[in-house]
Amino acid sequence: QLLQTRSGGVTNRFYFSFLNDAQWRTVARAITEKDDRVQFSKVVGDRLYRSILSGKELKADVPQNNPGFSNEAPTDNIGMWPKLLEPLPNGRDAASISMGAKQLLDYLRGRGYCKG
Repeated sequence: QLLQTRSGGVTNRFYFSFLNDAQWRTVARAITEKDDRVQFSKVVGDRLYRSILSGKELKADVPQNNPGFSNEAPTDNIGMWPKLLEPLPNGRDAASISMGAKQLLDYLRGRGYCKG
């Protein structure tokens, strides 16, 4: 069944966690300078943040013509980063930042991407 989703497993939160760990370890070996790692992390975080703010459809990462997949398998949408229901606070004060961080963590926690 996972094979037919063409998602590469990223819709399974446990596999996603494993894959995420492996990718970040690979990045850590490839990007050895601390400042470069920080910059890379900011870019990744910014892309995730913008996907959550606007809502983003996740596309299959396996080409349609890949051997071994049936023609009936879904080929487009494999998931979604749903748009936040309520906009984040606009303020730059500590209370607004705290509320916004809590809102984002609750969003990720609600989808099983973090605990706590």
